[in-house]
Amino acid sequence: MNNLSTAGQDYYLHIKGTDEGGVTGFLGDFEISGTDHTFSNGLTTLNTNSTDYVVSTTGWNNYQPKSNYGTNGVRPRRNVSRVERSAQWIWSSDNDADNDNDNYFSVRIVAQTTIPIAGYRFDALDWNGSPNEVLDKSLNNHHGVAAGMTTLGNRMK
Repeated sequence: MNNLSTAGQDYYLHIKGTDEGGVTGFLGDFEISGTDHTFSNGLTTLNTNSTDYVVSTTGWNNYQPKSNYGTNGVRPRRNVSRVERSAQWIWSSDNDADNDNDNYFSVRIVAQTTIPIAGYRFDALDWNGSPNEVLDKSLNNHHGVAAGMTTLGNRMK
């Protein structure tokens, strides 16, 4: 997945599955490129599982318990070679072979915020080597001392 266009904005991955006869399931593994976002598990990769996904049979709301039908390749499910072996087959608890239904799966994609450790501005003209004279503008109070300065008239270099 890529093209999550807005840094700082959370998104959701929505997948609609349709059961058309027999017991069915949803299986997959997903990856987000870049570092601005992660899945709800805190990673840029996510396999289908019964922890991170929510499911509904009525749309993108009214979420309900989901069922886990085992990992990729566990009988009676077949192995899907392009999907991680640890991915789990999941579906709503309504998975009767005689009851066709739609399932709406959602998982949150979380924006990663970067908090600066320190923020310095090097525009003061009156530094003299005193403690805490270089102020940290990030509010983390990592103030510093100017050292090794040379001046050119009223300007430091």
